[in-house]
Amino acid sequence: MYKTHKACYQIVDEQTDKDKGLFFYRLSFINSKLLLNYLITYLENIHTIDIFTIIELEKKYLMMLSFTYSPRATEDISIIHNELRDKPKVVTEMKYLLRYLLQHLKQFTYPYHVDVPLEIHGLYSRDQIMIAVGNYKPSTMRQGVYYAKALRKDVFLCTTDKDPSHYSETTNYEDFAISETLFHWQSQSTTSAGSNTGRRYITHEMEGSEILLFARKEKYDENNMTAPYYFLGSASYVSHEGEKPMSIIWRLHKPLSPYLLSIFLTRNYI
Repeated sequence: MYKTHKACYQIVDEQTDKDKGLFFYRLSFINSKLLLNYLITYLENIHTIDIFTIIELEKKYLMMLSFTYSPRATEDISIIHNELRDKPKVVTEMKYLLRYLLQHLKQFTYPYHVDVPLEIHGLYSRDQIMIAVGNYKPSTMRQGVYYAKALRKDVFLCTTDKDPSHYSETTNYEDFAISETLFHWQSQSTTSAGSNTGRRYITHEMEGSEILLFARKEKYDENNMTAPYYFLGSASYVSHEGEKPMSIIWRLHKPLSPYLLSIFLTRNYI
């Protein structure tokens, strides 16, 4: 039933409630063991768990679920919790899908940080990424960059194969893998090396801040649905050229798998 994203979409698209069908489609992209295991445990105990006593990490997991359920969600996890408790059939289908995904993982994922609900090489939507780094209003992210000031993390969302019809001249950045550990990324078109943002990128290690890279091949998948991003992990500054935009080469701390390298490697460097 849930063997492919295409099959999943065909089935749920027949549901009378389109929003819930889209929810199951978005849910089917999860490939993080940590997230899958937590959500399965949560759903199995949904009638006994006290959401007001859970730790901050668990709240973020539930917010990630909430924004997957509805892009119009808020940080109030009681809304999704109460709605799911009243919909046992939806919960049953969710548990079936999540268990299936857990048993058929194809991409290895790796721990990132104990307090951040992300796994390296895991797949995440923009909203899930923003929740993970403490931005509970994900729609405020613009042009693929976000600085999580409290965590001191710069978050970059890249699309390597850009369709010109979806991007303006000022946002058609050149982002691609050079090798399994090197990634070429372009800043916003207004960023110079001497600006506060540019200096933070260059000196991030000395200043104790971190660079987090996320990438996807195309903006939309084969069903014309918004594609999620692979978390490539943290990275260190290597070098840069030019300004407005800055072309920066980052060194990934976790090498890309052969599969991810094949997706993001540009032929100019083969």
